[in-house]
Amino acid sequence: MKRALLLIVMISALSLWAAPATATLSLSLESNGSIGSYDLVVSGLGEYLPSTPLSSFDVYIKFGPSLSLDTPPQLGTGLGLNPSLDLFDPIADAYYFYSFPETGLVRLYEQSWLFPDELAMLQSDQLTLATFTFVNNYGNRFDCIGISGALLTDAYGNTMPTVPEPATLLLLGFGLAGMAGVGSRWKNA
Repeated sequence: MKRALLLIVMISALSLWAAPATATLSLSLESNGSIGSYDLVVSGLGEYLPSTPLSSFDVYIKFGPSLSLDTPPQLGTGLGLNPSLDLFDPIADAYYFYSFPETGLVRLYEQSWLFPDELAMLQSDQLTLATFTFVNNYGNRFDCIGISGALLTDAYGNTMPTVPEPATLLLLGFGLAGMAGVGSRWKNA
């Protein structure tokens, strides 16, 4: 059993080491009392630049019932300097929208109209995609928020692989350890 567990750990480590370049999405908090601002940040773009810069994103942010979105999300400048909610705006260099598909969930989408070389000039290894400002109606805790789903695409329409949040990897690890423990007890019984 120990050999099987060791083999699983070694294969997992090897797959992470040999994985292709990935972009990492994270939320960073800056709070001031009952108001909290989250920056949605993508990092790890350096391996894609300048040949295949990020061109669009579609992200779902899940938040707890005590939070409410105070203002519309503020977009970063990595996909264009003049984004618009109007799909046919002639002077816009990017289109975006946000919606609330269900209670406690906000969806933010942005698509750039810029050419790959123009996008590469706006982007670096780490990029703030948007800033969300939430109000906590019951105090000053902002730990009930996370990325529920995300899709990143490059300037040629290809999906960019993303790394899940660290909590997801931790949950996967606990699940594998639990399965190994149950398997060893079942074998000994």
